[in-house]
Amino acid sequence: MGLFKSIENALRKKADDLNTKLDNPVADGKFAIEDSKKEVEEFSLKVADLIAEEKGLERKRDAAQADVQKWADIAAKAAQSGNREDVTAAVQNKQQAEAQLATFTSEMAQDEQLISDLKAKLDKAREQIAQAEANLTRLSAREEGAKIREGLASSAGDFASDKSPLASLGNLEKSVEAEEDKAAALEQMSHDSTSGKAQSLEDKYSSTSSGVDDEVTRLMSAHTQPDNTK
Repeated sequence: MGLFKSIENALRKKADDLNTKLDNPVADGKFAIEDSKKEVEEFSLKVADLIAEEKGLERKRDAAQADVQKWADIAAKAAQSGNREDVTAAVQNKQQAEAQLATFTSEMAQDEQLISDLKAKLDKAREQIAQAEANLTRLSAREEGAKIREGLASSAGDFASDKSPLASLGNLEKSVEAEEDKAAALEQMSHDSTSGKAQSLEDKYSSTSSGVDDEVTRLMSAHTQPDNTK
């Protein structure tokens, strides 16, 4: 009886352990399932041994039942023969067989109930393991999804920082714009210098007089012509 109870308690503990382990990260779930399968298989073998013992108890019960009937028949025959001593001996043997029969019958009834309970618990443990296996893929996918979400959230924060690659790209754009502005300024300065030199040469060697100079020259020439009438 103690062995049956020990197995029952162990199976109950294993079911609780399985549920507890499955609350841990998915990586531990696979090992929890494998360990639980092994232990459930071990308990299945123990229950099979108990069933075999129960079969032996059944044979003893059947033998005791046969003894009861045998000694009852002998007692009846002895009584017919008028042999009181043989009747007494036969009745005593019959009563001993009846006591054994009662003991075996009682033990079998209790053991059969325990075996039935243990088999039901084994079936439940197997169902839990099967359910855990079915959930493992889903939980693994959820874990991977969570990791991806964490990575994206972290990357989003990094992109917004001054040290992110995108921030470096923005700095590069500003640097290029500054170089372009500097180049444009140098080009403007070079153009202004060339234009100034050209204008200076034109002023120096130009034969074109201003309107004022032309008018002055004409008036002076008119008033300084020689008088031919003298």
